[in-house]
Amino acid sequence: MTIPTQPELSVVDAAPSFRPELLAAVVDVQRRILAADVTDALLAGTVLGHATRLTTSPRGFVASVEPATGDLVIQSIHGQDVPPATLPRLAPGRDGSYPGVLGQIVAARRGWIANSPAEAADPARTLGHLAVERFAAAPVQAGGRTVGVIAVVNAARPYAPGDLETLEELASVYALGVQRLTGERALRESKARLDLLTSRAPAGIFETDAAGRVVFVNDRWVELTGVAPGDVSAAPWTEAVHAEDRARVRAAWEAAVAGGRPFESEFRVHTLTRDVSWVIATAMPLGGGSFLGIATDTTELKRMQSRLVFADRMASVGTLAAGVAHEINNPLAYIIASIDFAAEEVRGKAAALSAGGGAEVAEGLQDALRALADAREGSERVRRIVRDLKTFSRPQDEQTTRVDVERVLESCISMAGNEIRHRALLVRQFAGVPAVTGSEARLAQVFLNLLVNAAQAIPEGKAQSNEIRVSTRVDGRGRVVIEVEDTGQGMTPEVLARIFDPFFTTKEVGEGTGLGLSICHSIVTKQGGEIQVQSVPGKGSCFKVVLPTAPVDRVIAPPVVPALAASGRGRVLVVDDEPLIGVAIRRMLEGENDVQVETSARAALEHVRGGGYYDVILCDLMMPEMTGMDFFDELGRVGPASQQRVVFFTGGAFTSRAREFLDAVPNPSLEKPIDMKALRALVRAMRSRAQRPAEDPR
Repeated sequence: MTIPTQPELSVVDAAPSFRPELLAAVVDVQRRILAADVTDALLAGTVLGHATRLTTSPRGFVASVEPATGDLVIQSIHGQDVPPATLPRLAPGRDGSYPGVLGQIVAARRGWIANSPAEAADPARTLGHLAVERFAAAPVQAGGRTVGVIAVVNAARPYAPGDLETLEELASVYALGVQRLTGERALRESKARLDLLTSRAPAGIFETDAAGRVVFVNDRWVELTGVAPGDVSAAPWTEAVHAEDRARVRAAWEAAVAGGRPFESEFRVHTLTRDVSWVIATAMPLGGGSFLGIATDTTELKRMQSRLVFADRMASVGTLAAGVAHEINNPLAYIIASIDFAAEEVRGKAAALSAGGGAEVAEGLQDALRALADAREGSERVRRIVRDLKTFSRPQDEQTTRVDVERVLESCISMAGNEIRHRALLVRQFAGVPAVTGSEARLAQVFLNLLVNAAQAIPEGKAQSNEIRVSTRVDGRGRVVIEVEDTGQGMTPEVLARIFDPFFTTKEVGEGTGLGLSICHSIVTKQGGEIQVQSVPGKGSCFKVVLPTAPVDRVIAPPVVPALAASGRGRVLVVDDEPLIGVAIRRMLEGENDVQVETSARAALEHVRGGGYYDVILCDLMMPEMTGMDFFDELGRVGPASQQRVVFFTGGAFTSRAREFLDAVPNPSLEKPIDMKALRALVRAMRSRAQRPAEDPR
């Protein structure tokens, strides 16, 4: 449908002839627009009242384009009581146009008059509720687009061009009110969104004036700084900074204000609960010396960073322990070997003197023997410490093997001994459980953590009245159960519920990372086990670790080492960069062997390359110039048969390459400090299997 041509309406485009009553109506509408309590309904009612009065129409209506849906909605009808829910609503088509005469008025942006029932048939169908016989309407245009329609109906006389002019004049004034209400509505919505954003923002938001006083803050700012809403403008915001950081922050703030540049600083504040928190604040200049900024709480981030640094440090300690173990093992190797050698010599001389009547000399030698025995025991204790250190030197080793949990527990008890002895008596209840499947280093980490936690749950100074019980047993499903039980302070149900959460700790800052039990839980579950805890406040706690039993291996009898003929001597090559280790090993073995010592792997290779034959080659694994691994590879090119006669000894395979190498090669290995009896037995076994070249007469 199109709006019919109406020649008599040519005056629509002419300048309006203001009548006094129209002018008064326009002024009244403007007054309503400027009123503080103006609403859409009040404004529409005012405009319709004047429109119907000036056009002598009994009824009229205002239709507006709804911003949210785009529908053209008849929102106010004058002269007829219509329920709001039944007011007509015209939805736009795909091309954005509305149906019927109202759509044509919106599209054409010009008024329309219908003075007969036939001409008014379309408005009647559109309006539904109104019995339309005559009709006059004008578009409401704001911001370059049509936002509604003002219409009057059923005047007792035909509508004239002057009526249309009246409607258009009222529509133009009404458009101003629509713009104001739309703008205010958008402003309120924007402010509501901003208020919601600022009130729920996780960061503190603040605005300052030229003097540094805050003129606006959100709730989070109050929580962070402890400054109540009524106090925010009492002093420059820098007064909320912790006293020890205040001078530094104030200087940075004053420099930013003076230079009109952004501000950023990290500092401490006293929160609303009087706790000390770290925040990082950034602010941008707004002009005139005022700033808008945000403050983010970095306390938890700093704690996490501290804990991660500590965890990284502990990982480094594991690597360091391996290196320390290696360095300790070198002197230990020749100390123990020399003591063993001296003890044998003295024992022999004492026996000879005793037989010859030198009782006094024999008694002196017996004292020397006792001193050597003490030294040997002390060295053995150091060796056990080194062994325990090496257990913790590979925290990233995930290799799954058969693990003797009771031996690992003994190592952990030894490591935690200093922590335990001042707090509680340690009780062992070991049932001789079978081996489990797992990583020895990882399980040691778990058991040590549980032991240290148990000790720290008990105050110092009451060791005789407290107890830490470590027990092992096999449960009804054949699994190995390890329990660490203490008589400490216990845990509340709230603490118990979070005990395995990462970074959760009840210890003071700097005393615990909150990672230990979380890591324990991860280690145990990854190895197919379970970790459980029971605790009663004031009575103590019990941690239970359940692990799968390792499959039973077929028992292989140890090989019988044949006795060597008295006249047969072996040839042994010792390769170690520590000269005294070579000397000590030569002393151990030279009673039955010709021993050649080299401190350079390259020099040892030259001996083999030159045709030298050795029944056994004892080679250190970690050497600076050429490692034992590289020596072994070169030996395969120089004398492949000699590779089978290599025995490695090491102060600790603390690199992944060294561990992988020892796992890959079939050759035996001995750990430093070297046990003399074990070394002699191994050399004899290697000699018994060795086949010398036919041309070698020895």
